[in-house]
Amino acid sequence: MEYGKTFAGVALAVTLVAGCGGDDDKSLAQKTGETLGAATLDFTKGVAESVMKNDKEGDKETEKTTPAQEERLSTKVGTVMGGGVINALGTALKTMEDELRVTVEADDSLKANNLTVEQGKEKDAVLSLFTVYVVSEKKFKGNLLAKAFDNAGREVGRAKSAVDLDDDGANWVDLEFPKQMSTSAVVKLQLSAKK
Repeated sequence: MEYGKTFAGVALAVTLVAGCGGDDDKSLAQKTGETLGAATLDFTKGVAESVMKNDKEGDKETEKTTPAQEERLSTKVGTVMGGGVINALGTALKTMEDELRVTVEADDSLKANNLTVEQGKEKDAVLSLFTVYVVSEKKFKGNLLAKAFDNAGREVGRAKSAVDLDDDGANWVDLEFPKQMSTSAVVKLQLSAKK
């Protein structure tokens, strides 16, 4: 359905555009909510018009709807809206999840300690927090060290986190970088392990 795709696109675009704004009195969430509210109203109008156009019952001579038809149309609009919103939110969340992923490079020290890193992503922009999924072949107790790099290849921050994994263990490891580091600038994490 095109409405779901359109709504997801609008939601993502609004979020991205709102993130580029200045430091006005309104929060990013408030600006995004207002814009999404307006987009939702337009979406609802479009759904209602489409449902009414496709509904074959009603008074053809006066083009007015009967109370029974209004109730049926209301139910149809609610069903379409619910499905459209759920689909749109699912698509938007998947897109946002993909946007939060970051490239992870592991140096030789991880392999030497029988560790692999499967993936990494931003966890909390306010706390400058990233998380990586670490798998161990053998018991490992030590530290995971991370360097963050921007798209120009410049190092923009470092973090260290204690890790304690059993044989054939795995876990998400949080890496808290300095608060001054902008997580949106990070495109790559370079990891090393030290016992």
